[in-house]
Amino acid sequence: MTRRYSRRRFLGFGASVVTGLGVAALTGCTADEGPGDSTPSASATETDDRIRVRIASSAVKPPSNPAELSVGVLDSEVGIDGLDPIARAATYSRLVGFDPRTASIYGDLASAVELPEPLVVHLRLRDGAFFHPDASGTASPVTAEVVKRDFEARRDEGTFLFTNVVDTVEATSAVDVVLRLKAPFSLLFEYLSRTDAS
Repeated sequence: MTRRYSRRRFLGFGASVVTGLGVAALTGCTADEGPGDSTPSASATETDDRIRVRIASSAVKPPSNPAELSVGVLDSEVGIDGLDPIARAATYSRLVGFDPRTASIYGDLASAVELPEPLVVHLRLRDGAFFHPDASGTASPVTAEVVKRDFEARRDEGTFLFTNVVDTVEATSAVDVVLRLKAPFSLLFEYLSRTDAS
């Protein structure tokens, strides 16, 4: 008579075999000696309560350019400045920031954001905002006129926000920028909080 095993017992036996093979394979990986090396390493003569780290191959080297190390970033997301979105957010300021978890808007370059009318957004720039210093070491201030020129240049480039959403950009004073919209747009602040958009 053929002995029968239940499915549970058969799977348990299979799991035991796989575990045993895994332990046997890993036991071979923990040897301190490399192939053909019979001299003990310096760390083998010391106490064994330390964690040892070995580099698997000398062919692996860290990137020479930090921009090469872009975890989770697609090539299409790298901007014309050569930075990925993560590095760009750490380098450039935006007019506003947006927290999608709480749906709250906070100022980055803007110290105040107002909606006096449904299709009008008034942004007041904070004092003391400057561009990064140029080669001569001078840092130009961020003014409403500079923001207006940048937004108009983005419109000429065909950027969605400035061609389809924003109708006009006005610099009413040195620190006040007014955006007049073509129609209501619920994602306006999400777009303004992106470093590639503002």
